[in-house]
Amino acid sequence: MRRQEAPYQEAMMRAPEARATEFHLPIKLADIADGDRILDCPAGGGYLRRYLKETGKKHRYIPFESKKAYAAFDKEMVLGDWLAMPFKEGSLDVMFSIAALHHLIGARDVFYREAHRVLSRPDGRLIIADVAEGTIAARWLDEFVGLRSSEGHHSEFLMEHAERTALENAGFMVRSYDIVPYSWNFPDLETARIFMKGLFRVDLATEPEMDAAIGDLLGFLPGPGVRIRWELAHVRADKT
Repeated sequence: MRRQEAPYQEAMMRAPEARATEFHLPIKLADIADGDRILDCPAGGGYLRRYLKETGKKHRYIPFESKKAYAAFDKEMVLGDWLAMPFKEGSLDVMFSIAALHHLIGARDVFYREAHRVLSRPDGRLIIADVAEGTIAARWLDEFVGLRSSEGHHSEFLMEHAERTALENAGFMVRSYDIVPYSWNFPDLETARIFMKGLFRVDLATEPEMDAAIGDLLGFLPGPGVRIRWELAHVRADKT
């Protein structure tokens, strides 16, 4: 189950640059070209848009969501089902899926087949950045968020062999699969704490518990400001 939309959006607006690296890295992996038709699935509040503009490439950005409330944050949002997308076969060149597939339990093979259907040949690229089994991000979600959020946290984290097999069975060639460490960056600890509480809907934790969990489960990197360690699996799969 994904987080509630309003607290998530509020956190992203409070610290809009905190996850900048998280968006820059998948874009770099995608090799965006002029004319690319780009799907952001799921798009949240359309956060990827601003970073795609920085590439300087002429492209069409399509934010896609299954959660209707996000449409209030992006007027171009397309709503629909991840597993039955309202797009024609071969109508897209790049699909991004950032930090959400771990919520799709028992159905990623269906998602991969649907991604393969809507992507173009021979240039279709599926770019995934998501939580992998055994990483600090997985520990944070399992050992803290799941216990300190009234929403709980139910996940199926990425595992390399399983993802490679599912992607190849769907018709993709996996070009790369890497666990990439980086940081979420904040001006101060208070901003970081408020961001983390809102993004993950951690409504059952005190401030000292939040600070201790961030330090113990994720850890800090040297400044400037407050840099919280994070890591995701980054996958590029090309349509064959």
